Amino acid sequence: MAEGVDEEMSRMALSEKIGQMVMAVSVANNPDVSDVKRLITEGKVGSLIATGHRHLDAPAIARRNNALQRLALEAGAGIPLLIGGDFEQGLASIMPLAATAFPQQMAVAATGDVHAAEEAALAIGREARSLGFHWTFAPTADVQVNPANPVIGVRSFGEAPAMVVDFTSAQVRGYSRAGVLSTPKHFPGHGDAGVDSHRGLPVVHESLQELQRVHLPPFEAAFEAGAGAVMTAHIVIPALDNALPATLSHPVLTGLLRQRLGFGGIVITDMMDMKAISANWPVEEAAVLAVEAGADIVMPGQTTEEQVRTVQGLRAAAESGRLAGERIDRSVRRVLEAKAALGVLEAPFVDESAAGSARSPAHEALARDLFRQSIVLVRNDGILPFNRDVSRSTLVAGVSMVNLFGGPTVSHVETAAEAARKASGGPVIPWTAAGEDPTDQEIAEAVALGRAAGRIIVLTYARGVLPSGQARLVNSLRVTGMPVVAVATSTPYDIASYPSANAYVAGFVHSFAPTHLATPLGLEAVMEVIFGARPSGRLPVSIPGLYDAGHGLTYDVR
Repeated sequence: MAEGVDEEMSRMALSEKIGQMVMAVSVANNPDVSDVKRLITEGKVGSLIATGHRHLDAPAIARRNNALQRLALEAGAGIPLLIGGDFEQGLASIMPLAATAFPQQMAVAATGDVHAAEEAALAIGREARSLGFHWTFAPTADVQVNPANPVIGVRSFGEAPAMVVDFTSAQVRGYSRAGVLSTPKHFPGHGDAGVDSHRGLPVVHESLQELQRVHLPPFEAAFEAGAGAVMTAHIVIPALDNALPATLSHPVLTGLLRQRLGFGGIVITDMMDMKAISANWPVEEAAVLAVEAGADIVMPGQTTEEQVRTVQGLRAAAESGRLAGERIDRSVRRVLEAKAALGVLEAPFVDESAAGSARSPAHEALARDLFRQSIVLVRNDGILPFNRDVSRSTLVAGVSMVNLFGGPTVSHVETAAEAARKASGGPVIPWTAAGEDPTDQEIAEAVALGRAAGRIIVLTYARGVLPSGQARLVNSLRVTGMPVVAVATSTPYDIASYPSANAYVAGFVHSFAPTHLATPLGLEAVMEVIFGARPSGRLPVSIPGLYDAGHGLTYDVR
């Protein structure tokens, strides 16, 4: 392997080496590859992150990845690409027509089944390789210690370092068994942030002792389990560096990660167009600072302009001597060694005729079991389970969620209502507020429908703190006198805003970006439990002042 990497490096021009240090965005809104052709042929980029594949089936995705590899082989030194994606829930989170959808990480932890977590990662990895993907930006190794965290939440396995260590290690092992490069994130730990780094720069006042005790162990365990890459966090931790976020910090990426923890794999940045970085540093300067800090691959913004400017900024820094040749070579060697280890240098193409063949009924069964076993019955004043009664109607009420990445609001109430119809066998009335914070008029509408219904299911959703309108909605529906079950569709903390709810279920369905929901399976599992399936999940986090981690009720199946 070393001989092959040495040979590749010996014939690479400086521009080709710089390209290996940049990951472009592959947006498959169209079946062709025009969106990244310039970046591959002129920018010589060495890797891609996939987005926007929602309307492509497995053969189309395989054809696209093969076309991308042909472009790379025809450009410059002819080195194949590493192609990856944010596959925290499996590939279905961005390509639902082509792959199996798995639950959020907190849901997986709620099952308590570490072995199943490893098997899920193995399944995800096998599906990835069958479509031409080699790299997953998972698992999330952040320890969720701040209930108000607006961006990690259900993406974390939980609040206990030991639990996060166990599940993170298991998933790294599963991905490795599948031949996929795994990437624990977001180093050195994003779980205590109170600001979404997509929208601002979080400052986390963790002490060195807290970092060592809580946030670093999952990363150390992931490295021991074989993780070959790690993703950086756009957060400032004054105890490590009081000026720069981890992504741009030499004390964090070199002093802590490389020297103290001894990590020798690929260090990749999170997206550099996130406001934590882009609102504070020019594109070119941020890219150079990241490499100077210790990053091997910079993941620029979504636009072609941002990606081109990133390549140009790194080239200029190399040509001026700001980035030394030996520094560049260290990163390029890590990237090429990963490509060699994954077999990409020798076999970059995927069999299009067998595309998606790794997806199987066994994977679907595993995903369904995880969804079902993850549901936590947190509170029950004797109203659950609801009877399957065709003579009684059920109101399913919820909100429309803001799409933080642009576009219209998103509502999954109709999906939940259909799941309730299937589980109850009776009529269901869906109602949706126009936004995430219902108005008094909207609440009055829901209450009127609730009084006419025989029972009520209300779905709440929060990125951190629950909007007050949703708490008023739950409390107003409760005083109708009808049996009301509230369902937290993201993190399980919502009940703190309506602690007198008749019944409360934690579902772990939606992340901070609700458009990532790729399947109704999570909502189906919630409704099955409400209408009689035995709940068995346990809280992976505590609900301060109300319930401890590990809490979970159950009832006999009728």
